[in-house]
Formats: sequence, C-alpha cells, structure tokens
Amino acid sequence: MVHDKLTNLLATAWHQLAVVTDRLWQRRVSANEVQQLDPQEMRCLAQDLGIPAGELRILAAKDKNAADLLARRMETLGLDTARVDSAVMRDLQRCCSKCKDKGRCVHELEDHPRDPLWPKYCPNEQTLAALTGEPSRAPSQSGATALKSAKPRSTVSGRRYVAPF
Repeated sequence: MVHDKLTNLLATAWHQLAVVTDRLWQRRVSANEVQQLDPQEMRCLAQDLGIPAGELRILAAKDKNAADLLARRMETLGLDTARVDSAVMRDLQRCCSKCKDKGRCVHELEDHPRDPLWPKYCPNEQTLAALTGEPSRAPSQSGATALKSAKPRSTVSGRRYVAPF
C-alpha cells in the first residue's frame, strides 16, 4: 500500500518535471528562432505585430500560456474576450504576458477576496476599467484621469482605442 502511494507520487513528480522541461525547451526554441532573424526581418515582424523589436524578443521567450490569466480576469469582470477589438486584445495579452505578479493574480482569482488588490498591480487595469465602463481603481490616477492620459492608438483597421501605455 505504502509502496503504491510512493510509486504514484514519484510518477506524478516525474510527469510534472517532464512537462516543465518541455515548456522550457519550447520557450528556448522560440526565443532562439527570433534571435536568429536578421535585423531587417526582426524589424518587419515587430512592425507587423505593432511592438518594438526588443519586446518581440521578450515575448518570444515567454510560455505560450503566459496570458491565460487575462481570460480568467476578464471573465470575472463579465467581459467577453470575443467582443473585444483584436488589437486591444493583443495589447492586453502582451501586457499580461510580461506581468511579474502572476502569483498574486492567481491567488486573487482563486480566493475571490472582497477587496481585491489586482487594480494596484495589474498592468491592464486601466484598459480593463475602460472596457467595463467602470472607473479605474489604480492608486496613481482616477479612472477619468487615467483614460485622459492614456495614449490613443490606432488599429490596423484604423479604429481608435485607448491603451494605458
């Protein structure tokens, strides 16, 4: 009985290690592919994506699931990801992918605190507030000020939207 539990525990640990190793390998392959582009290809690709070339390198090194918390956050706010403009969604995903507070985000999404702290650390807080029609709760600015100071951007289709960066 104890032997079976130990065997199952070791098998689970081995499987998790294999999954983590595979993810790290895939991230490294993606980052290497981007690094091997010649400078002109890098500029063109970055321009097509609407991001600086340096940021393209950073994003290529991220896990393909790096923005998964965004969908969960948007669901808790009652936002349908399919109804958000694709350029706005890409910017939200880009910011979420680079966020360094994923552990805090997971904790709040799972615990559903009465007074969540995510507006204080989420890089997408101002854009999400604009999408929900609620004022921004970021400590540095009020919602109206945040939206006024946010940079207007144009999408490929020419539509304008507000992004907080």
